[in-house]
Formats: sequence, structure tokens, C-alpha cells
Amino acid sequence: MEGLLFVAVGLGLLGYGIVQLRPAYHVYKGETQDIVEVERKEGPVEVEGTAESAGSSVRAPISGEECLAYEYEVEEYQSSGNNSSWKTVDEGQAAVPFRLEDRT
Repeated sequence: MEGLLFVAVGLGLLGYGIVQLRPAYHVYKGETQDIVEVERKEGPVEVEGTAESAGSSVRAPISGEECLAYEYEVEEYQSSGNNSSWKTVDEGQAAVPFRLEDRT
């Protein structure tokens, strides 16, 4: 009886994991969507086109380049005896509104 319970719980967890990976699968497949379709979608979407400034930009802190959006994380490797790990020492993100021109 316990074996069936473990199998049921395992199948439930597997199903939940598959549902959670669905957005990543769509990005991996490279399926892009038209801008018009995106307005009615919920969750992550992938679009393809040319981004244009809607009036302003931000300066990326590491490269110093003007851009529309950035995200970064700086980590430091720390080692002490038998223990080692990566520690985040700085992170940040910023974005400005922009237009995306696609074939539609």
C-alpha cells in the first residue's frame, strides 16, 4: 500500500515539474509570436523584432554602453578548508519602455 502512495506522489511531482518547465520549452524551441498575439497571452512569451527607444535609455554599469534593458550578477568564489561556494557580491537590473517592430 505504501508503494502505491509513493508512486502516486512521484507521478504528481513529475507532472508538476513538467508544467513548470513548459515556458522554458517554448523558449528553447524558438517559437516566436506576433506582437498582436502577445497582448492576450499570460506568462512568458518570446517575440522577435527590432527594439527602438521610446525616448530614453539606461547605461549598463559594467560595459558603460547605452541600452534599453540590462540585468547582471557579480559573484565571488569563496573557499575555506573543505568548503567552497559562490557568493553574490552585487546584482542589479534596469529597463526603460521601448517599442518592438516586427514583421506585423
